[in-house]
This record gives sequence, structure tokens and C-alpha cells, in this order.
Amino acid sequence: MSAADAPLVLIVDDERIVCDVTEAVLTRAGLRVLCASGALEGLALFELHQKEIGVVLLDRSMPELDGLTVLGRMRALRSELPAILSSGIGGTPGEAAAIPGPAPRLLLKPYRAAALLEMVRDALRTS
Repeated sequence: MSAADAPLVLIVDDERIVCDVTEAVLTRAGLRVLCASGALEGLALFELHQKEIGVVLLDRSMPELDGLTVLGRMRALRSELPAILSSGIGGTPGEAAAIPGPAPRLLLKPYRAAALLEMVRDALRTS
């Protein structure tokens, strides 16, 4: 598979270091990555690239809009979009029940590269 054919992952996280490290891990694994440093930038990138994006990795808690709100807006445009919510505080079962589409996966921070890759690859396989 050429780099142009590699799946595209959209990362939305207000912590630049998280975005940079996650992008590096995914790029080394052969994936293409777009990185947004906040919810509004993430929504703008999603609107531009929604047909190409294979999975979105969203920070659960961001200052502008939380990850569930962002996911709801993305899924209004593409209901089957695979999603991973990352959080340092966890989540509650069913908190995303009102959002159309498949239940988002939860990746707890701090996460290891292997756990990240496994979850992203699983999301891409089941999309």
C-alpha cells in the first residue's frame, strides 16, 4: 500500500504534545494523520476531509467543546464514523448513547503506543 492509500486518522486534542506524540506513533505505523489542536479546528478539518477519514481520535475533555459534542456534530454528517475518545478520567457506560452510529471506543490517558495502535487498527477494521 502506498502512503496515499494509507488510512487517514484525525486527532483532535487541545494538548499539543499529545497531538504531536500520537501523530508520530501513527505516522511511523504507516497511517496518514491530520492533527487539530482543539474542537473547532477539528470540526473544520473534518468538514474538509470527511470522506477520507477512517477514524477520529477525540480528547474527551476540551475547553471549546467536549469530545462527545464534537463527535455528535461529526456523526450528523457521517453517522458511521468510527471514533475513539481519549480521557484521563475515564467515562461512563452509555454516555454516548444519544450519538448516532457505533459506540465510540475509550482509550485512557496516558496510553502506550501499542494500545493506541491496537485500538486504531481495530476501529479501521470494523469500519
